Amino acid sequence: MGLLKPGESACGEDQVSCLSVPLSGQSRHVPASTRRKKDGKEHRYWSVVENRRVSGGGAVQRHVLYLGEINDSQQAAWSEAIEVFDEDDQTTKQVALFPEHRPAPVLDCDVIRIRIGEMRLCRPRQWGACWLSCYLWDLLRLDEFWNGRLEPSRKGTSWLHVLKTLVSYQLIDPGSEWRLHRQWYDRSAMGDLLGCDARLAQDNIDVHLPTTDGRQVILSRYTEPEKDHQLLLQRLKFELPAQPKPRITTDDLKKSA
Repeated sequence: MGLLKPGESACGEDQVSCLSVPLSGQSRHVPASTRRKKDGKEHRYWSVVENRRVSGGGAVQRHVLYLGEINDSQQAAWSEAIEVFDEDDQTTKQVALFPEHRPAPVLDCDVIRIRIGEMRLCRPRQWGACWLSCYLWDLLRLDEFWNGRLEPSRKGTSWLHVLKTLVSYQLIDPGSEWRLHRQWYDRSAMGDLLGCDARLAQDNIDVHLPTTDGRQVILSRYTEPEKDHQLLLQRLKFELPAQPKPRITTDDLKKSA
């Protein structure tokens, strides 16, 4: 990403008008798309980029999140389907995502139209340090040691997960247990990584994409590592896990109504 001149748009001609989503400081987060040809087909991939103001009135643009492909062709053979978890009926299904104004071909799966211009970034939380803590825990095979010693409670509480959270908390950002329960846990990705709560996972951000039928497609994404972090991960032979499966729900709208 290069330096933008004062007044210059961060979005290309094939991108949506620059929707700015402020998260902190002088930075703005906007959706951006790129087109690529593969096997004779044209694909359109979407990301979230950050525009940060610098001295002199310019801005530096940085790639933050990779969202994936949203279909852009009327040809059925070129359309791609993804697997999503429907929180309303608790099922997994195949759907094809299309921008709201793009006509869609007849497909064997549901077609969901996305209002990209209304994208929202929600609940940013720490992910990288939590993931590394869990990675080291697994490397030491501590689950094997504690599994027979910490059985779940009658109410279903996983004491193993509680212990892993306490250890990670003291390694990453030591503090009181009150602060752990009241602040740190909700701002961290421990719930994502332990599989305790699908809505709790460098940072993790929930990307909310409203649909034309009144629902929300939610993409939980961890931010892309910086180049120096990518190099470190490669040298340490660390492989980041796959991004979480997209979700679709009406709950978000009900809560905000």
